[in-house]
Amino acid sequence: MVDIEIKMRNAFKLSDLLYFRERDKILSDLEKDLPRISRKSQLSGGLNSSMHVDNILDRRLEAIKQLVNFRIKLDTQKIYEIVDIITVEISEKIFERAEQLIKDQMGNFCRRFPGSDSYLDLINSRVIDERNKLISHAKREVNIFQKQSEFKKQGKKVFNEMSVNEKVIPKTSTIWVETPQAP
Repeated sequence: MVDIEIKMRNAFKLSDLLYFRERDKILSDLEKDLPRISRKSQLSGGLNSSMHVDNILDRRLEAIKQLVNFRIKLDTQKIYEIVDIITVEISEKIFERAEQLIKDQMGNFCRRFPGSDSYLDLINSRVIDERNKLISHAKREVNIFQKQSEFKKQGKKVFNEMSVNEKVIPKTSTIWVETPQAP
């Protein structure tokens, strides 16, 4: 058990390294898109309007969703490399990492949000709803990976049973049985 925990810790470290590289790319793209969204809103005369705020909110949420999906994908890939089946305990650890990422990203969500404080009050309930949706999505994704892992494990078991049957069948089919010939 300790050996698996060490392997899991190492797999998560490798996953973290790959995640941080992708995170920097996603956040860099986000930082490039936000001024473009503001310029577009400013040209149409709607800077800090509700549509502008919604566009920025949607773009930031999209970036967080990308981060969460990438985190789950990397964690499950690296865990698959060390174990055949993702157990409930392993899937809970993967979910905890995704949930922590969601809470951290959503906690910092309004820190640099443009607009007055009244906009921050208006979007606070949406941020909470989106956070809950993301957490539900992460839980569902981790459960899907766990079920797929269990299915693969059962598939290997069935395949091994089929291999045993295939070895037995050719040997029994080579037995000659004389049947009487009709006159």
